[in-house]
Amino acid sequence: MPFERRVGLAVGRFAGIAAGAIDCVIVYRHASLFHAVADGLAVGLTVGLAAGFFTISLRTTPSEVQFAARKGIPIFLSHLAIGLASGVGVGVVGGALLGSGFGLLTGVVVGLTLGLIDGLNVWLDVSTDVTCALSPRSTRRAERIASVARSMAVGVAVAVMSAVAFGLAYGTRSAITHALAFGIGFGLADRYMGLSASVWGRYFVAKTWLALSGRLPWRLMAFLDDAHSHGLLRQVGAAYQFRHARLQEHLASARA
Repeated sequence: MPFERRVGLAVGRFAGIAAGAIDCVIVYRHASLFHAVADGLAVGLTVGLAAGFFTISLRTTPSEVQFAARKGIPIFLSHLAIGLASGVGVGVVGGALLGSGFGLLTGVVVGLTLGLIDGLNVWLDVSTDVTCALSPRSTRRAERIASVARSMAVGVAVAVMSAVAFGLAYGTRSAITHALAFGIGFGLADRYMGLSASVWGRYFVAKTWLALSGRLPWRLMAFLDDAHSHGLLRQVGAAYQFRHARLQEHLASARA
């Protein structure tokens, strides 16, 4: 992952954790510990999700899933350990402020969740070498699989964490409601692993909008493959390019 994305991710998470911790301490003065943790988690997730739009840049290259066990497992475990260590640190501070060992437990759970998300992202976010791609269709398929897998990973992790926190504080109905809200919200909108931030997600939205407005065919890849087979386009790695400059100029002038 590029350095600027790592910095943006760290800043966004720090903002979310800080906001959630402050809210948790404030609520704990007037409510039970379970209510304070649930409300603090809600604030932290909301702030973290919003902060990502200002701190994390969008993906610009397609990705793929690579389960390289020999190389991937040590990196996965290292991310898990970093998340756990961070969670323990936050939990110790939270436990001291709340005067309860439950704060430490909460920090450990949050840290493990963040570490699990980062570890899974090691396997689900490998940039594709577009110059060596077999075809645009295969690159799009690999990016779609990686995008959906990342979205499901962060959505399920956040949903489970929300369900436990709100279930202990407010009951089953609240657990289901908040798990669905935060799980779907992060799965779709998270700037780091959400579907809308992926290359395939933005491609899907743009293609759907242009097809609805009549400016693109619904089966775009089939249309491009057919144009390639008829010699109108040439394949360069994961992209199609106009074979004839005059055709490109003609289409550009027609749209002007």
